[in-house]
Formats: sequence, C-alpha cells, structure tokens
Amino acid sequence: MLDQMAKDRDTYEAKLSTAERRGISIGTAKGIGIGSKQKTIELARNMLEKELPHDLISEITGLTLQEIKNLQE
Repeated sequence: MLDQMAKDRDTYEAKLSTAERRGISIGTAKGIGIGSKQKTIELARNMLEKELPHDLISEITGLTLQEIKNLQE
C-alpha cells in the first residue's frame, strides 16, 4: 500500500511539473507577444511624429489603417 502511495505521489508530482513547465511556456509566449505589439505601436507612433503616410506605416508595421488612426487620438 505504501508503494502505491509513493507511485501515486511520483505520478502527481511529474504531472504537476509538466503542467508548470507548460504554463511557464505559455506565459512567456504571451509576454513576448504583448511586448512585440507594444514595440510595434511605439514604432508607429514615432513614424506618425515624422509625418510618414499612414499606408507606409501600415505596410512597415503590419498595423491596420484603423489602428494607426486610433494612435493619433
């Protein structure tokens, strides 16, 4: 009985460790995505300050024309 409890505990700990690694990986990916989007917005704002055409800003950054317009508001 103690052997089974030890095996169950080991299985639980292994699953918990896997879930933790997966959660960290997902969180890291989301954080990178958010940081990338923020950098893109910062770049677009700088381009707007330089009075570059909206279509050029959209082409370079991948932002939509509406997103660029919203940055000006």
